[in-house]
Amino acid sequence: MRQSINVPGGTSQQEEYGQGWTQMTEHGKIYLSKKEKNVFILEGTKAAGFSAAVFNGGPEQRSLIEQGAFTLTCELKCAPGDQCPDQQIFVMIDSVAMSDLSSGCDFCGVRLGFDSREVRVESHRRNSPKKTLFAQPGCALLRPQAFVTLAVTVCDDSLSITLSGVSLISNLPIGRPAAPDRLPQIGVAVYGKTRCYLRRFRMGAATPEPGAVSRPVQAMPPQSPARVGVPPQSPAKVGVGGGGEAFTVLSGQAPSSSSRGVPRASHSDQPVRRTAVSNQAMSNVMAHPQANMAFGGGSAGEEMELAVMIERDIVVADLNVRFDDIGGLDSAKKAMNEAVVLPLILPEFFTGIRKPWKGVLLFGPPGTGKTMLAKAAASSTENLTFFNCSSATLTSKWRGESEKLLRALFTTARARVPSILFFDEIDAMLSQRGGSAEHEASRRFKSEFLIHLDGLMSDAPTADGSLPIGHLLVLATSNTPWDLDEALRRRLEKRIYIPLPDEQARLRMFTTHLKDITVSGNVDLVGLAARTANYSGADIQLICRDASMNPMRRAVEGFSPMELVQLRDEGKLTPGGMPVEMADFEAALSSISPSVCLADCQRYVDWAKEFGSK
Repeated sequence: MRQSINVPGGTSQQEEYGQGWTQMTEHGKIYLSKKEKNVFILEGTKAAGFSAAVFNGGPEQRSLIEQGAFTLTCELKCAPGDQCPDQQIFVMIDSVAMSDLSSGCDFCGVRLGFDSREVRVESHRRNSPKKTLFAQPGCALLRPQAFVTLAVTVCDDSLSITLSGVSLISNLPIGRPAAPDRLPQIGVAVYGKTRCYLRRFRMGAATPEPGAVSRPVQAMPPQSPARVGVPPQSPAKVGVGGGGEAFTVLSGQAPSSSSRGVPRASHSDQPVRRTAVSNQAMSNVMAHPQANMAFGGGSAGEEMELAVMIERDIVVADLNVRFDDIGGLDSAKKAMNEAVVLPLILPEFFTGIRKPWKGVLLFGPPGTGKTMLAKAAASSTENLTFFNCSSATLTSKWRGESEKLLRALFTTARARVPSILFFDEIDAMLSQRGGSAEHEASRRFKSEFLIHLDGLMSDAPTADGSLPIGHLLVLATSNTPWDLDEALRRRLEKRIYIPLPDEQARLRMFTTHLKDITVSGNVDLVGLAARTANYSGADIQLICRDASMNPMRRAVEGFSPMELVQLRDEGKLTPGGMPVEMADFEAALSSISPSVCLADCQRYVDWAKEFGSK
């Protein structure tokens, strides 16, 4: 049901079917995506000006806004095209009024320029020129058609920004104290004909530690112009560059991540200029760690490049595999349901001692459905981010680079929670430590992995000081679980044995594989399930594939390619006219043997009795 809501300083618009969003401007439109589930879209309809939507939220969210301390987390992207050429998205944290013209706007927000790859914090005041409080150019994470995770922590009159797990700025004074006669609003705005895709928009309480330092670069609140040595009309912030040089940032703008303390020209309203800074000003800088800003240095730029590499492993497509499509494995399905699905739909139950599992290990003979279970987990819900981790992404020939990639992987995954890190054949990367053939780099990599999985800072607050919202699960598979390191085995809390399928599971597999094939009436699937003991799920798939190929072999035997095309065009050669006979399955059984040795199965059973989960 739609209801009319009066927006302070804006226009009276209609709420969109209980989605919690209200349009603030007369132009522009808001709606839900038809291609992606639970994705909110804000699209501008004019060539210039702002189109904005405000997030109403519930009583808890409004209470957080009133208190002035909250963390806003969302994932968003832009979709440029002929109809939407602009690529500017604003996440508003203090919206008072919005209009078609910039002179009628009054808000403070984070601007993401996907075309210029620049992050800015801007303050727009009514009938006043805008002010750039912070600018970070050259953000490799800002790419069109790719979701980026933005976390904004607001605490009284300061904010912190984290972009896809990379901390950009901490405790930046924004100079907009809460007015007693109005309630600030949060929302999203686009400029021009930009189209913004938004998902996972959520709020939580912010408890940043005062004086937390996330980068070695420091800045101070605006000082007296006479003390800094700049004209009175140019408020300045003083900082120390990566090379130890002092510089002044006009309008709070920061240098790029590649400047290394040497300011360069950018697209801001005020250029960065060098200036002489007195010893008194330098002492004031070092005396204000609470105003620390993580806007420069090679570290932030390097973390962004690593995060871009990690995001290539995100599985964005639906793999079209459901738990119901997998025959048997009831215990494994139950564990995956507890680890993945239930914490998403019932998060209030999974707190404290009932917190979800951190690590799940699926072990067993090859071809029993371990990877299939991971595919089903990736397709279980649209709110889940699935990382398909491989050694090609996490290993490097450069010393220390693999550890940095691993840290970037966990940082990016925690920024996109709820998420799953999937390691197929994890024994290849994290085998026993201390072997004669182990390299120093391999040992460092294993130690780094164990630290991030369940180490000192595994449950620590994020870079912006807030507690992570959601759950991170490490899902691993292995064909040789006895080769895993003991510390990793302890951290993979659920160790589930995936055995060879029983007779009922094999019957279901035959039925599933042959559902799109014409099968003759003399085919006895129950008998085939009884005769295929000790066959794995992959072996049964091979039997069905080989048997279904035999009718085609008989149909095309003795004909040339041109004759086959002619028969197909005449309708004498169709897939439905070639049923699979029982003799075809007999031939397939005689040519395909089980791929799993019974002696190996006993080894899995013994390991499951000693270390597995019941």
